[in-house]
Amino acid sequence: MDQDQQQPQNQQEYNDSPTPEQPSPPVVVSSEPSWQPEPAASTALVAATTAAPTSLVPQPVVNVLSPRGVEYVFLVITLFTAAIGLSSGLLAAVNGALSFSSLSFPTALLLVSLPLFAWLFLRLKKAELLDPGAALDASKRRSTQTTQIICFLVVLFTLIGLVTAVMAKIGGNLGESIVKIILDVLVLLVVFGGILAYYWRDEHKA
Repeated sequence: MDQDQQQPQNQQEYNDSPTPEQPSPPVVVSSEPSWQPEPAASTALVAATTAAPTSLVPQPVVNVLSPRGVEYVFLVITLFTAAIGLSSGLLAAVNGALSFSSLSFPTALLLVSLPLFAWLFLRLKKAELLDPGAALDASKRRSTQTTQIICFLVVLFTLIGLVTAVMAKIGGNLGESIVKIILDVLVLLVVFGGILAYYWRDEHKA
């Protein structure tokens, strides 16, 4: 009996005795310093990630004429002014309006616009002969194409008016002479059709 009591007491003393400490694993200390970003690089990185993407915003494109293109616009303006003056004078002559008051405005248009047109035309042609690349200038082509479109519309509606007049004459609803109407149409076709034919051939030749 004494042995049984002594055995648990010995067991309890064994459990209460301090256990030996386990050796901790060795700490490896690297001799190389850990990587740290440079202050300037880190600042730039933060600024790049937080800044708004303003560079991706599309910027408006402003179309401007070249210095030579402005001269082509002047050429087109003087050309149409002279064409209106010439056609107005011829239409007045065809319809018998030969008074001074009837011809004063067409004559003024021709006297002002025709010399300017001739000067600009010769100046630009000389520039194209010296520099063949000037004939392919985008501003020039825009001006010449606009001229062709306007002249085509004039010719188109002139022919439509002629057909309408002929049909009205056949129906007895037109009291004017069909000969005068045909002459008026010929005047417009010669003036504006000639401009259209010239610029059409010039552009397709280039």
